[in-house]
Amino acid sequence: MVKNFEDYHIRICTAEDRPSLINFIHTYWKPNHVLAASMELLDWQHFDEIKQRYNFVLAQHLKTQEIHGVLGFISPQHFDPGIKEGDIWLTTWKVRQEVARVGLGLALYRFFGKGSSAAQHSHGWTQPDEHTFLQIFGVSDGQVKAIFYP
Repeated sequence: MVKNFEDYHIRICTAEDRPSLINFIHTYWKPNHVLAASMELLDWQHFDEIKQRYNFVLAQHLKTQEIHGVLGFISPQHFDPGIKEGDIWLTTWKVRQEVARVGLGLALYRFFGKGSSAAQHSHGWTQPDEHTFLQIFGVSDGQVKAIFYP
């Protein structure tokens, strides 16, 4: 258990959690989001065949058994086993505001950080408060130039 969140089971998403994960993404992230609408994409992008798990951290409320928050992550090793070490890309970070306690998103990130041996954690920021949030941890940031080839 993560300290101060004894009423939650914060853990890695199992294969059996897939329906709850899809429901959470559809209901609280975006209706008909591609990860909720396409199980093939969800499995390709996030299912770890070796560990038989989805690359998401879940915050499951112990009393209701409902998922109150998720933090997705993707490792380049997932797509190329020849990569020995590298980045982990954070994705789909969401906490249900109407039921979750303050700091639950931080608890998801802390749980993820304890289990990660990656040299770097990367994320494409879309909200200004996300940038400020990670600065609290002393996480440095930068800008990447996007290059597109037709």
